[in-house]
Amino acid sequence: YKSNFNIEKFNSAQNQGKVVVVHSWNKSCSTCAKQKPILEKAKIDFQNVIFMSFEQTKNNDIAKAVEAIDNR
Repeated sequence: YKSNFNIEKFNSAQNQGKVVVVHSWNKSCSTCAKQKPILEKAKIDFQNVIFMSFEQTKNNDIAKAVEAIDNR
């Protein structure tokens, strides 16, 4: 599972009124691993939704950026 979160693409999608799903995961999290196939299916079923993800421990800067977005 790779991180593909990009703040510029996220902000652009939000400004265009698109739905964005941001999935944060951790390599050692078994629940996160169980969510992966569900999200992969959702990408196919909901092609009008933008799916982004990031690994929490490796991408701490992204985690902080997403937290800031949540606090707007």
